Amino acid sequence: MGKPEKHIILRITNEGVFYNKDARIPWAHTNFPPKETFNFNERSEIFWKARLLSFDAGRSLLKVAIVDYDTEGQRAAFARQKAKFPFRNLVFSPLHWEALEPLMNIYNKQLFQPILETSKTWRMTRSSDEDWVDFSEPEEQKTRIDLHFEYPLNKAVFKMGYVEVEHQVKELPEQTLTIPIENPNILPEFDHVKPFFAKALGKKMIEVRGYLEIDEADHIEIRCQSKEISQINDKFIATVRKLRLEDAIFKPKKITVDKSLFTPEEYFEGFDEAELGNTIRQSDKDLLTDLLESEKIRNRKQLLYLSGQLQSQRIGLRFTLSPKFGFLFHVEGETMDHFIWELLNSHATYIWSIDRPGTSLQHKFRLIEREINFIRENGRRVYLDHARNEDLLFSKVNHENSESGLVDGFPKWRVRVGEVLV
Repeated sequence: MGKPEKHIILRITNEGVFYNKDARIPWAHTNFPPKETFNFNERSEIFWKARLLSFDAGRSLLKVAIVDYDTEGQRAAFARQKAKFPFRNLVFSPLHWEALEPLMNIYNKQLFQPILETSKTWRMTRSSDEDWVDFSEPEEQKTRIDLHFEYPLNKAVFKMGYVEVEHQVKELPEQTLTIPIENPNILPEFDHVKPFFAKALGKKMIEVRGYLEIDEADHIEIRCQSKEISQINDKFIATVRKLRLEDAIFKPKKITVDKSLFTPEEYFEGFDEAELGNTIRQSDKDLLTDLLESEKIRNRKQLLYLSGQLQSQRIGLRFTLSPKFGFLFHVEGETMDHFIWELLNSHATYIWSIDRPGTSLQHKFRLIEREINFIRENGRRVYLDHARNEDLLFSKVNHENSESGLVDGFPKWRVRVGEVLV
């Protein structure tokens, strides 16, 4: 016996799809066409009953099938609804055009074709002796036009479950076709990081192949694929995410605040959310884990040791942006709090130690930030020569043989760091 079907009541508005009075999914996060191409008639409220098909927690995506397009009597049930797992993206299985069309006063049916059920038209024929009736599909005459062209990836538009490109064919000189290329892994926020998709693909153009068919009523049906778009899966998206992360780390944007230490939240607030999309925000440990997979990190062993063996579990990492991107680790010794500054691809580790009793940890972070501010403004050489705060115990541990491919200086570095941490 199969599992019982689960249903949800959706309120349909021009602002988006509500699954309770406060929770709304904008149309851009569904597989509907662009919102500017359609409009619902809102003279009366529209409620749909949807059967839940699947939920992808990783992509925060719910897929539903509409089973009733007129459920206005379900207002009370709608008001009581709460999603067990909130979602940000909604995909509709193919819709009934005959039920959908009366609800809208502005639409372009061609743009809805990718999400509509394919309807069949039947005809009745009689045999010559008229003693039986046979129902069969009509042999409708269609004109087929094969398509094969390249398209700039930066001009493609990422939608919910497909990528949209535009193309003109010589047989239809006055019409620009909007062509969907389906891939269920596509999300709208990928549109903000297209340059990194091109970098992951190793090309700026995508190849589109397919065909269109025009029936006797001039309806156009388009079927196209792209081998580049078909490559976009979870593994490919992880590659894009790492490329975006490396770009953020090795080419950090200038943050114009008088500040040297940042939590992950504070650091990523310096980015334009529209450009960033949702592909990079992550916890400090996840960020460091992803970063350590980069082949560009020379002091990977040091960072891995500091984060895994020494970093305090109750205190999050801090980041610095200047003179290079780096991490400030906090280590709890028996008698002292230690703050270890490790820059990416640097040749030395800086350690500041402060007696544990007396001042708060927040105050100690402020003291360390002052030291880093001085280094940022005056340089490490000036700081090392004569500008250190005498109230802090400072140590410098060099990365010996860091440029050598034959001698591993990490064991000696680890011993020297351990001698400082008391």
